[in-house]
Amino acid sequence: VPDQFNRLEKVLKNDAPRMQNLRELRKVTDRLILQLERILQQQDDPTSSLMTAQGLKPDLLEFYTLLSELRKENDRIMHEGAEIQVRQRYVLRQLLIAFLVFNVVLAVALALSFNRTTTARLAVVLDNSRRLALGQQLNPLLPGSDEIAHLDKVFNEMAATIAEANLKERAVVLHAQEVICSLDAQGHFTKLNPAVLKVWGYSPEEMIGASITSYLHEDDRQSTIEYLHRLKTQDPNLSFENRIIGKSGATVETLWSAHWSESDSSLFCVAHDITDS
Repeated sequence: VPDQFNRLEKVLKNDAPRMQNLRELRKVTDRLILQLERILQQQDDPTSSLMTAQGLKPDLLEFYTLLSELRKENDRIMHEGAEIQVRQRYVLRQLLIAFLVFNVVLAVALALSFNRTTTARLAVVLDNSRRLALGQQLNPLLPGSDEIAHLDKVFNEMAATIAEANLKERAVVLHAQEVICSLDAQGHFTKLNPAVLKVWGYSPEEMIGASITSYLHEDDRQSTIEYLHRLKTQDPNLSFENRIIGKSGATVETLWSAHWSESDSSLFCVAHDITDS
């Protein structure tokens, strides 16, 4: 989770409101992690472990409130442009996935502090993490209004939000007028949306596996390689311009907005045709 925060802070460094929300979430998460470490250290002392676990409640309530705001963010960004939607949904999905993992760790720590009945209920939360990873339907919601039932409810809500974000992102990518694509660490196309056929004249299938330099004006190849290197080593978010040679032979002036994801070893890009601008 801390590593995920570090990566997301780089992505959001120019987005002050969302950066503030991220920092608030990081503070409460750091407090919870410290308390979870204490629970794990006290597992041979049930009384102390139980007292520490019971002290989690205020921070858990704040944690769940902030996660609820993250889920609402998924709906708010529907009205943003394609480029912002793709970038923000990537951030949202990565953060929610990190907290699904965190929920599992939380369940394990709590299981060490409670009785067998409680541990059996926590096992449902752990089983849900396995089901989510395998793409299987989650277990029915746990009954009750205690912290474990709330933990299970939040897990289900986050899983649903991730699925919804994935569907909405795919819809945006499929229907966008801009070229939206992914490149691997070597600069080869791995994914392209259908807009590439209209903008550059190539089908996605033609370009997948090919190097971006194969489609660049020869005078722009070296500068583009340098930009891609900067994205991977210095600044994970950059905008730059170059010229794509379309299938018809026409030159397409292109403005790129790109983000490097270290965890995926991929560049996520939106390419705008600015030929007539």
